[in-house]
Amino acid sequence: MPRDYVRTNPLLGHVECRECLKPAEVYQTKRSGRHFYTDGCACGRNDGTKAPRQQRIWDEAKFLDDSSVHRPSNVTDEPKGEIVTETVPDAPDTVDVDADQGGGEPADEDDIDIGDAPRKRGKGLIALGVVLLSTVGGVLWMG
Repeated sequence: MPRDYVRTNPLLGHVECRECLKPAEVYQTKRSGRHFYTDGCACGRNDGTKAPRQQRIWDEAKFLDDSSVHRPSNVTDEPKGEIVTETVPDAPDTVDVDADQGGGEPADEDDIDIGDAPRKRGKGLIALGVVLLSTVGGVLWMG
């Protein structure tokens, strides 16, 4: 069953998605750091806040209006992205999201900032621990 949520952050521009190579919409959080996030392409929403991703969006995005773009805290220099001065029709205020594409209640867009949390490192350490314990157990078992 689809659900609706209201976008609170304005559309700032577009940048090419590195995954699907289609234009992704660029938005910016209002929280500390003023990080960019992308949405609207086939890959879905991407909240990555690491410096290389933020710098790439800052450098490559085609911003709709320079006055509403703030430099994220981990980005250097002036934007190298193209500033588009023509008007673009407003996007609808609500977006349908299928329940099977995320589940649960959507978070407020201003509150989403996952930071630089490690995602795969913990799984690797667990796998290494299992291998080491299995090896030690095998040596002790075989005597």
